[in-house]
Amino acid sequence: MNYLKNSLQSMVGNRNEGDYSSSAETVERLVERLETSTTFEDRRDALRALRSLSKSYRLDVGAQSSQILLNLLKNDPNAILSSGVDLTNLILETLNNIVSGDSEGVAVGISTSTY
Repeated sequence: MNYLKNSLQSMVGNRNEGDYSSSAETVERLVERLETSTTFEDRRDALRALRSLSKSYRLDVGAQSSQILLNLLKNDPNAILSSGVDLTNLILETLNNIVSGDSEGVAVGISTSTY
């Protein structure tokens, strides 16, 4: 239950320095869950949470999950194909959020303004 509370606070709570460390911990738990999940539902839920976090915490999500996301696309096609396009879409949307340079950069401390 504490896990869900921390996840929710990371996504919608105040963004202060303490939130960044808790977001990193949340991302770490989600990546671990993604790596060890044996059911489609667990994997899908972890991917949904990572996708949501990737909008505000691109660096944390990118640093901790990009390799596993790419490995899922590359090395686990049976799991992705058997579950339909849902997992593929979630993975690609998460990767897109990580690499896109939109205004979310402000949330991770990156200035997107030019002088």
